[in-house]
Formats: sequence, structure tokens, C-alpha cells
Amino acid sequence: MATVNGKPVPAQAKAGPWTLRYIGASKDVGVALSLRVKGNAHIPLFITTRTAGVPEEGGRTERPAWSVTRHDGDRTLSRRRIDL
Repeated sequence: MATVNGKPVPAQAKAGPWTLRYIGASKDVGVALSLRVKGNAHIPLFITTRTAGVPEEGGRTERPAWSVTRHDGDRTLSRRRIDL
């Protein structure tokens, strides 16, 4: 069972890895995610953020000339694994 900001997330009918996409989270407030699982095995949780553009902190404000945009333009992806 999972909840996001206190609201239940519908269960997936398929077996295998579980995926949740939450769109529109504020970077200042974030998202409260609660998971309830059976058993006591370690569970890897992968968190990915996607924002428009290229961050200035990386030393570049635009993409290199040799690369091409995909769909709706430049995106920055950040991913982190947390073992529960």
C-alpha cells in the first residue's frame, strides 16, 4: 500500500517492479511518500527528478552544439537510490 501526501495510490494489477510518477511536486515543499510492504526484505527505492533546462551549477547554461534536443527540449535528470 502506498500514499502520496496522505492520499492512497491505486494498486498496480501487474506483477513485478512498482512504479509511481508524481508530476507537479514543488521543490520547496516536496512530496510525502508512505509505503507499507509485506516481509522484511530490503527494498531498493529509486527517486528520479526531472526539470526543464540545464542547471547553471553544472558550468553550462545550454547544451553542447553536438547534442540534439528530444521531444520538448533540454531536461536535467537526477537519480538517487535508497535502500529501505
